[in-house]
Amino acid sequence: MWGNKETEPGTPGASPAPGPGIQSTPKNVIEAARPLVTPARPTAWLTAGLKVKGEISGNEDLYIDCTVEGPISLGGHRLTVGRSAETTEQIVAREIVVYGKVNGDLRARDRIEIKKDGSDRGPRHGSDHHRRRRLFQRPHRD
Repeated sequence: MWGNKETEPGTPGASPAPGPGIQSTPKNVIEAARPLVTPARPTAWLTAGLKVKGEISGNEDLYIDCTVEGPISLGGHRLTVGRSAETTEQIVAREIVVYGKVNGDLRARDRIEIKKDGSDRGPRHGSDHHRRRRLFQRPHRD
């Protein structure tokens, strides 16, 4: 009536008008803002170029890609040893994945995975390791 002509819903090119104070956002903008991968847990990072001397302990997953001289204890969390990482002491975590070099005792509650370029020197203690050994034992016969 006052010169504002709104397009009727249902006509070509019309979109429903948002309610008062609500702005509509194009779908492609929303999809671009979403992260591609949402981690289930937060992961802390120690990147290349660092050298850590001393004990590391924490309550979250950890990715290291540096030199660590000291024990690492993450309890119920995952440790990933990156390609350029080197560790020299005991590692205790729920899960340990090694891409770099580990010189020390590995203790994992769930699994220890040494990747193709990864290396370790020292004993491994994990449920996967013990379970595999039990599967290949011969049954006891009387």
